[in-house]
Amino acid sequence: AVLNVFLGCEMTDNYINILFTCKDDVTPLAYGYPNEFKQTLLNILNNAKDSILSKRKKGKEAANISIDISQRGTIWIINIQDDGEGFDKADLPHVFDPFYSTKEGGDGFGLYMAKLIIEDKMDGKILAFNHENGAKIIIYLENNGKKRVELTNENLTS
Repeated sequence: AVLNVFLGCEMTDNYINILFTCKDDVTPLAYGYPNEFKQTLLNILNNAKDSILSKRKKGKEAANISIDISQRGTIWIINIQDDGEGFDKADLPHVFDPFYSTKEGGDGFGLYMAKLIIEDKMDGKILAFNHENGAKIIIYLENNGKKRVELTNENLTS
């Protein structure tokens, strides 16, 4: 419900498009906790929204977030990218550090918690990059036979 409200209100009200694709014909499953996983996505999507809005304030066009899920062997790859401002090169090595923020009034806790949830709770890996039009977060999760979280559009937005 939290992500659905966020996606429905925050993104629509700010004219931000979200494109969700799952490139395989199977339901992606990974070890973890659904609520913590949703909080991770909420933090990432909120940062993408803020970056898009900041870029617009500077007179540049931005309006898109994509969430792509694919599989490589037993590894699920969740690629989230936006066409916002991207990360400053000096900040990129620190985006997952606790209490590190470049936002005015930011607490630096969102991406730090995302890293803890993905890497400590879900036995995965999370990485941050810049791409030609903004920021990219890639999450790697293994389908390892433990308690599962469905990585479908319904789960991501409910």
